[in-house]
Amino acid sequence: MNARASLDGAGDGQASAPPAGLRRVAVQRHDGALQRADHDWVIDEAPVALVYNGVSHVVMMATPTALEEFAVGFSLSEGLLQGVDELRDVRVEPAEVGTSVHLDVSPRAFDRFKDRRRQLAGRTGCGLCGIDSLQAFEQALPTASVHGALRAPGDLGAALRRALQALPSRQTLQAHSGGCHAAAWATPEGELVCVREDVGRHNALDKLIGAMALQGPLPAGLVVVSSRASHEMVSKCVRVGAGALGAISAPTSLAISLAQRSGLQLFGFCRGDSVVAYA
Repeated sequence: MNARASLDGAGDGQASAPPAGLRRVAVQRHDGALQRADHDWVIDEAPVALVYNGVSHVVMMATPTALEEFAVGFSLSEGLLQGVDELRDVRVEPAEVGTSVHLDVSPRAFDRFKDRRRQLAGRTGCGLCGIDSLQAFEQALPTASVHGALRAPGDLGAALRRALQALPSRQTLQAHSGGCHAAAWATPEGELVCVREDVGRHNALDKLIGAMALQGPLPAGLVVVSSRASHEMVSKCVRVGAGALGAISAPTSLAISLAQRSGLQLFGFCRGDSVVAYA
């Protein structure tokens, strides 16, 4: 029996409308010696181009939902925008292949964009692809967290456990497909404020950042993710001022180093009643 949530009707011959971000595909199920034709729901993945003042900047592979939030979050977490006040307009335009998101930004932001312009075809949630030297890599890393430490690690561990225990019930796409990541913003007490999902872990975090930023100034809070904590994830959290990052899986050495020097509290292996503090 498929352990994932079903979208089939319960005996009435009707199927529930799928959440945006899923696609129905024909499959052949093999259960021991038995075979049968069936259908399955998989997470949608498509190319998304981000275009700044008419200039194409990057193509990311992403789940084509909440793309305005994705574009805004990517722009903030990559340092292309220093705030939403530099954004004049954002438009999502479906194309023959994929989707283009057009951002109209201020002259100052566009000058910054031109200085850092890079052309790349990103893999799922690609991070610093396109950085062309070790010096450029070092310069691209953020240096300080806006909000800094939130509270004592022991208390924050309890908040992380509370947030991550509540996360699965908010992962609609994961429940139906088993194939996507989630990122969530929680209060310092561990109450979930906002959750976003995507096939890519970086994309889910960017969608979360965009959603929060479009609501107003980012409040003090912590980020929880259903993935490992790489340096890209830490970098994005530092740049937008999150106070802590908790990951279900492990952090990397560079993520720990960046968190330590920037003041971000970093936790890994947040599972059940256990968390590990790395910074």
